[in-house]
Amino acid sequence: MDTMVTVHRFQFPSEAYALKALLESAGIPVVLINENLIGINPLMSNMLGGVKVTVAKVEEEVARELIKSYFEKPENTQTPLDDRWKTEFDEVETWCPNCEAFPVYSKKRDPNLSFFDLIFWFLMIPFSFLQKKTLFCARCLHEWTR
Repeated sequence: MDTMVTVHRFQFPSEAYALKALLESAGIPVVLINENLIGINPLMSNMLGGVKVTVAKVEEEVARELIKSYFEKPENTQTPLDDRWKTEFDEVETWCPNCEAFPVYSKKRDPNLSFFDLIFWFLMIPFSFLQKKTLFCARCLHEWTR
């Protein structure tokens, strides 16, 4: 049997599952150490050193390369933006479904709201989860709601 090596640690099992799925989809068998103990009592996580993602020693190098790409922030695929995009829009960390550009943008709220607008927005806070957000891509000018 191969020696197992810890390649990453997470505080909770739910955080480790995505990395486990990534490694297993690449054909690397993974064992999560302390998964059940911390799942039963999350307060033990720091004492036990967290959930350990372990792989066979022979798979360690490939696993570490995959982990590096997993945690690496995607490069900005945008062209340089004019001032309009920087002042009128907020950056949203997601991809455009049309051209896969990263990041995309959402329209900023008008800072010059009247008193009645402010009262209306204050009263609508409990229902804010129902509001759809419109996103824009600066690269292909695609627009969609989320």
